Amino acid sequence: MPLKMNRKHSLFLLPLFCLSLTSGSMRASNPFTFDFPPLGPFKYPQDDYSYTFTYRTQFIYTDVRERLSCGFSHDNYIYFQTTAAHKSSTKIPNTITFKLPFKDMLKDKRMAFKIELLNKSSNVLASYAFNLDPINPVTINPKFYLSEYYVSPDVVVKPDQYQEGTSEKYRFSGFVDYFNVDYYYRLDLSKLYIDYEGLLDCPSSSGTLEFYDMRNIFPYMKKTGYFGFVSIPVKTNYSDGKVTINYAKTMYVNPKTLDMSLNPRTNFVPTNYFYLPINRCKELLDEPFNLRISKFGFAQNNILWTMHYTNTRLLIGDCQNSEYCVKGEIVS
Repeated sequence: MPLKMNRKHSLFLLPLFCLSLTSGSMRASNPFTFDFPPLGPFKYPQDDYSYTFTYRTQFIYTDVRERLSCGFSHDNYIYFQTTAAHKSSTKIPNTITFKLPFKDMLKDKRMAFKIELLNKSSNVLASYAFNLDPINPVTINPKFYLSEYYVSPDVVVKPDQYQEGTSEKYRFSGFVDYFNVDYYYRLDLSKLYIDYEGLLDCPSSSGTLEFYDMRNIFPYMKKTGYFGFVSIPVKTNYSDGKVTINYAKTMYVNPKTLDMSLNPRTNFVPTNYFYLPINRCKELLDEPFNLRISKFGFAQNNILWTMHYTNTRLLIGDCQNSEYCVKGEIVS
C-alpha cells in the first residue's frame, strides 16, 4: 500500500499576530517575515548540524529571544536552546543559528521540532512546529505506484511551509513493462517518466540497465560472471514536474551489424541509443531487462523495474540493403 502521511501528533502554530493602532482603530498585522532555508535530508549517523535562518520585523522589540525545542513528539520536547535576549532591528534581518542535536538524537525515527520567537515576558510572538524524518532507503517496485503516489513526508522541510505539502511524492505513471519500438532495434528509455512533486526540484540519480547475455549476442559488451551479466549506466533528469531516464554516457555501435560497445572501437560510431544486433532480436524476446535506479529523490530510495523486448519486425540492416540503418553520427 502507498505510504501515507501521519501528522496526527504534529502541532502547527501560525505566527501570532501583534496589534497595532492605525488611524484610531485597532487592526491585526503580522510584523514578522521569516526566511527558513530547506532543512534535510539527513541520515544516521549524523553530526550535529548548525541551522541558520533570518527574520525581519516591522517593529523594534527589546529583549527578544529565539527558542528551539526538540524531541520525538510535539507532546514531549526533551531538548531546548534559547538565545540570549537582544534587541530586534527593523533595518537589517535578524540572523539566528541553532545547533540541531543529531549526533545524540537522530536515529531511525522521526524527530519533532519547534522554533519560537519570545518577547521579554516569554510570550510567544511567532511559532513554527515541524517534523523531520531521517533517510531510511527502501526498494520500490513501481507497479504498486503507477497511479498512486509514493510519499516521503518529511525528509526535506521548510518550517514556514510545513503545512503546505510533503517534501516529495512521485508516481510511475509513464512506466511500461516492455520495449516496443517499431522501426529500430534499440532499447529506448526516454519514454519512461515519473511524475514528481516536492518542496525542491528532484535531484539527479544514477542507475543501470542490466541483463544476462548467456548466448553472447553482444560480443563487444563487457560481461561479468558465469551467465554473462551486462550493466549499462543510466541517469535521471528532472524538468517541469517529470523525471525522465536516459543512458548516462555516449556508447558506440557498428552501423553495419549494430553490435554495441561502451568503449570506442574501430568501425564503430558514437550513439546515444542502445541497439540490438541485426536479426537476433528473436533471441531476446521475453528476456528480462532490469532497470535499477539508486538513491532516487531526497529519500534516496532504490527503484527496480523489469522490462521485456517485444518487437519482432526485421527492419534494420546495413545502410545499403535496409529500409532503416544507423548513420555514422551521434543520435540524440
